[in-house]
Amino acid sequence: MNMNRRDFLKVVGYASLTPATANVFAENTHTKKPNVVIIVTDDQYEFGFLSGKATTPNIDKIVKEGIYLSRAYTTAACTPTRYNILTGKYATSSKSRQMLEWVSKEGQYNIQWNTSLYYEDEPMPMPKYFQKNGYFTGGVGKTHNNVRGNRQQNQQMAKAKANLAAITDYTSPKFKADMNLYQQALNDSLKTVGFDYTASIVAGNLDNGPSKFCNVHNQEWMTKGAIDFLTEVSKQDKPFFLYFATTLEHGPHEKRRSLDEDPRKCSGGYLDKPITGYQPSRESVMERAAKITKDGKFGSVIWLDDGIGAIMDKLKAMGAADNTIVIYLSDHTTSGKASCYDGGAKTPVVVRWTKSFKSGECHALTHTIDIFPTLIDLCGLPEPKGLQIDGLDMADVLYGKQNEARKALLVEWGSSRAVVTSDNYKYIALRHPESVINREDYEKSVREFRKTVAEQKLDMTKIITDPTYHPEVVWPFDQSGRYTSMRPGGTYKQPARNYYKTIHDSDQLYDLNKDPGEQNNLAYKPEYKTKLAEMKKYLTDLMRDRPGSFAEFKTIGNQEKKYWEDNYKKYHTND
Repeated sequence: MNMNRRDFLKVVGYASLTPATANVFAENTHTKKPNVVIIVTDDQYEFGFLSGKATTPNIDKIVKEGIYLSRAYTTAACTPTRYNILTGKYATSSKSRQMLEWVSKEGQYNIQWNTSLYYEDEPMPMPKYFQKNGYFTGGVGKTHNNVRGNRQQNQQMAKAKANLAAITDYTSPKFKADMNLYQQALNDSLKTVGFDYTASIVAGNLDNGPSKFCNVHNQEWMTKGAIDFLTEVSKQDKPFFLYFATTLEHGPHEKRRSLDEDPRKCSGGYLDKPITGYQPSRESVMERAAKITKDGKFGSVIWLDDGIGAIMDKLKAMGAADNTIVIYLSDHTTSGKASCYDGGAKTPVVVRWTKSFKSGECHALTHTIDIFPTLIDLCGLPEPKGLQIDGLDMADVLYGKQNEARKALLVEWGSSRAVVTSDNYKYIALRHPESVINREDYEKSVREFRKTVAEQKLDMTKIITDPTYHPEVVWPFDQSGRYTSMRPGGTYKQPARNYYKTIHDSDQLYDLNKDPGEQNNLAYKPEYKTKLAEMKKYLTDLMRDRPGSFAEFKTIGNQEKKYWEDNYKKYHTND
């Protein structure tokens, strides 16, 4: 039987965190520093506690025992979300080359998968901060932040990757040697951002891995990495910090590259034998999935959930479960991936700390940039001096001492900026930089798009609204290099264009209370003129501290204009 989220919360005994129930939280009376475990899943699209299906019992238990942040936002793509979490900063705060080379001549930032976590650009990310403050730190799983080490490590990875591309026998000693070389350099590079211990590391999406033979999901390999770290913790007289990021449920989605694959294959190479004993078998996963749907489509999330359950069981066996702050989230949701819409930018976040918190649903506006500063407070660590953090400390909200930490929150993607307010309205501003719109390649892209639509007699309404309609057509910006994702829904392959019919509107206003699916744009309705002006004012205020420019919401003077023009020329000498 399917249940909606409200019904599920009632079944598990959840309380809604309202002013009347704010005192359900215990005061923070701990004296020993808490441990921290952050679990980040990838493109997760099925949540048992939201769908009512028996797909994620272990995650559901974390929800039942924790605080469910039902209005949590992020930057709706894998890389910038991880940057948000690990730095406490908005994507536009990134100083990486990848980010700066995508800034327009006017100084407008283009947020995509371009927030690298390089130690020279980010001197004190969260792992290093916890390491400096006496924590034993572990990083396991998918990094997806283009973490680069020193020159020697980078050269070692490049050499090994080139060798691996030419090897056809993945069982050969040569393959194993080069894969070990690649993994060693990759793991060593992560030490530069503050991880004492690393295991089961995947640099990015599996299709971009070093060898096509081992670019497969292997949840057991990842779970083992986390369990091995927790085993190592017993040798340390320190509190611990674990960042655990999975490859599931991101693609590839074919069973032949996941549950049906040779269990000896993983991103670390070809194992001597399958990993067993850390979580239920793959056969068990597929049996349980078949009981829910005939096609077993929930196998990947059940497999993922088993791994998370194994970590929680290990914490309990260690006697560390009560004094470990567990933060669980997906890096974003999927229907609006690569956009400012709630279908991508709003994501389930749960904070569990049974020693100090009681369970409940919290409706406060929050963002993944808040995780770092909140943990600093909860763990009783000193306030970092001279370190930029854009997020807010949400500790008082979690303790029930206040209901909101902010009235409005900023969401970023491509050429869009959005503001969400505590009364549950959202405004999205889509502003393409003039220098980009006037570019010859954009004009060519528009002409090709219009020509294809006319020649093939395509239905534009269906292109925008029907998720099953996939004509071979290239949208404007999709072929224009560094401007690929400047539309509010990312490239035409991203799912947002299937769900949001006003995706190209310059101004978009939604009442999320009445229209959670963001289908009814109120921005051009006279009766919402005052509300629109109010939301634009919020966005102007939030943009004030952001670098660069953003149309009428953030203008810059001549000196700064010259700086960004020179920055553009630095990276684009052929334009």
